[in-house]
Amino acid sequence: MILANHGATRAHIIVANDASAATRRAAKELSRYIFKMTGTTLTIHNAKRGTIGNAAAAEICVGLTGRPGEPDISGLKNDGIIIKTVGNRLFILGENDRAILHAVYAFLEDELGCRFFTDTVEHIPQRNYLSIGEIDKTEISPFEYRAVFGNVTMDDDEYASKRGLNGQNYQLDEEHGGSILYQGFVHTFNHFVPVFEFFDEHPEYFSMINGERFDGGDGKYVHSGVYVVNTQLCLSNPDVLRIVTERLRKEIEEHPEATIFSISQNDWGAPCQCPECAKIDTEEGSYAGSLLRFVNKVAENIAKDYPHVIVDTLAYRYSRSAPKITHADPNVAVRICTIESCFSHPLRSCDDASQSTEVMGEGNTIPVDMKEWAEKCNRIHVWDYVTNFQHYLEPMPNLHILQDNIQFFIENNVTGLFEQGNGEDLSGEFGELRYYLLSKLMWNPYGDVNRWMNEFLNVYYGMGGQPIREYIDAMAKHVNEENIHVHIYDHPDHGHFPQWLIELADKKFDEAEALADNEAVLERIRRSRLQVKYCKLYNMDKHDPAYPAACEKFIDEVNHFGFTRIREWMPLQESFENLRKID
Repeated sequence: MILANHGATRAHIIVANDASAATRRAAKELSRYIFKMTGTTLTIHNAKRGTIGNAAAAEICVGLTGRPGEPDISGLKNDGIIIKTVGNRLFILGENDRAILHAVYAFLEDELGCRFFTDTVEHIPQRNYLSIGEIDKTEISPFEYRAVFGNVTMDDDEYASKRGLNGQNYQLDEEHGGSILYQGFVHTFNHFVPVFEFFDEHPEYFSMINGERFDGGDGKYVHSGVYVVNTQLCLSNPDVLRIVTERLRKEIEEHPEATIFSISQNDWGAPCQCPECAKIDTEEGSYAGSLLRFVNKVAENIAKDYPHVIVDTLAYRYSRSAPKITHADPNVAVRICTIESCFSHPLRSCDDASQSTEVMGEGNTIPVDMKEWAEKCNRIHVWDYVTNFQHYLEPMPNLHILQDNIQFFIENNVTGLFEQGNGEDLSGEFGELRYYLLSKLMWNPYGDVNRWMNEFLNVYYGMGGQPIREYIDAMAKHVNEENIHVHIYDHPDHGHFPQWLIELADKKFDEAEALADNEAVLERIRRSRLQVKYCKLYNMDKHDPAYPAACEKFIDEVNHFGFTRIREWMPLQESFENLRKID
């Protein structure tokens, strides 16, 4: 099928008369990018569903049009897509509006050679002549929920559509097909049964610790505008169950746009140890026992009236290990958090003892917990972590393990994936590359990551991509050969970035800067180089007479690039004060 030939074309784009806003946007995007590639405009025509059309003219049918030969989409799920030629027609279809838009971008990438690397960096090949052969492609993501939490993916509907992401943090509008929306998202115990509302009259609603009901003491604090309290709910108390169920029903009515509602522990420890809760947890061998039984009861109560709603809870820190007896109800999603893990080795094979939980009994490693939950739950979601939250600018040597970890998740019934990176600010490391690879893997977990990485590096960093790849590979080799376990709060002197590797990184960034294709590429190289400069400054003796000048030079560079955070939650000026402070 010929799409463009030196500015001429007989092809056009077809959408149904009653096509949605997202489908119409998809058609416009297809026309726009083909014009950018060829200088040829493919016009968009409305057609009544089921009309035959002109079989002699090449037609690209975007969304359901009822044209002859249209594939059946009834088997699609998880925003699945179909791209198929039938005679002189190309059908670009999706399970829903969101999927249709992604299907157009997938066609542009996989069949026409476009690349959508970041929200601002793309590769659009130039062609005088553009044609396609026979295509028969169905692609279904293994994940129903796909989210990458990073600055480059935040508040950008277009980038999320291009990458096939659908999670809560994108808030996709109607033109982009909407998101899968949470209500509450996480740590909602205090939202449903607030300490400040109930504790004085009903202390029995909250955790019993050492024989006394606990209100959180002096540990109350605000995070992201939400009060976090250092206590939990008494999950064996029938009044707590009644209150949570009633308030959940009200929230479902008030938020019909949401499909996932979180009933999950506060971001703290202190699970209830009253005799009733303790009996359940002892039977189950995990604090997740009382939690899952409670969530199941809530989910069972709403299942008939709200069959579309998923009730989400956490397997997090003290509740990470699966219960021995109870299985999750079909409308319950258990979200396992990998926060204790080593992130420099694949989860399935890492021998890092620190990832074990020991809150009840001997404790399990992440792989053991994951496999045990896979036997208890058919809808597992994972909250994974892919940056250093204490040092956003510190190198995170995990690019080489992303694929293995995602494959491991799939093998253990994981159907939703939230990858938490640096969502607060720019990346001074390799955030953009990491988010691109993660989004690709969420659709194609067995794809060619090595090729994807090289393609990204060679466009984003231009000619400087090769020396930067050599540095990335050297760090991966170092943590593997020395078996260095890297966690999300480790400092730059942890051992994964020794002096010889800092010197190698400096050399490779020197080469990359010298090879920079233009000023924009040079700026991207220099911003990513901040990871090296940050670690050098961190390792420098603050009593060295040269330190103050080096510190101010680094701060000037951070300001030049427009950073607002270099550590989670901490304002930039406070981080600067800590850098300047000499004890």
